[in-house]
Amino acid sequence: MSRSSSAVPLYIGGASLSLFGNSAIGIVLPWLVLTTTGSLSSAGVIAAVAGLAAVPATFAGGRLIDRFGARNVAVVADVGSATAVLGLVVVHYTVGLSVPWFMVLGAAGAVFDVPGMTARQAMLAGVSSVSGTSVEKVAGLFQAGFSLAFLAGPGIAGVLLSVMDPIDVVWVTAACSGGAALATALVPVMGQSFDHGPPTPGGSLG
Repeated sequence: MSRSSSAVPLYIGGASLSLFGNSAIGIVLPWLVLTTTGSLSSAGVIAAVAGLAAVPATFAGGRLIDRFGARNVAVVADVGSATAVLGLVVVHYTVGLSVPWFMVLGAAGAVFDVPGMTARQAMLAGVSSVSGTSVEKVAGLFQAGFSLAFLAGPGIAGVLLSVMDPIDVVWVTAACSGGAALATALVPVMGQSFDHGPPTPGGSLG
């Protein structure tokens, strides 16, 4: 498979894995909080903190994409999500998880979610250009992968929670984010039109 022909599968696969991991941890984290603290109110507080942490990141996403490029932001977002989720595992097996740790790591993970999704959407035209696939087709595949991952993530997470310890399911969600980062990093770039806006007149497409 040529680099250009691999662009769409890598792009859709990375986006789907990223959303699958994010939607799955949305089920796993509250369950982990509940089994660890035994408090429903703690789960609600942690969810609220994570939601608040995502607000400034929402406004920063566009600036980051303009400065560093859509693909780079998407990769960093998935690496950040994977790191925050793995932090739950590390803390669990060392000092033990508590409400403050859940708040810190939940907020850290939430910070990366919206910029990552925004960056993937910003990549769409570049993927279309480098692969020679119409924007409409890439957008349709993106939406199909988005919908499937959004629906499958919570469902599969629920099934896994019924047969596995919650902290073990955390590994699965982290692996999804890590796989998404790898797939996205391998998406081929075509000059500046992909990561940093339209190419300048006379510029090389490389």
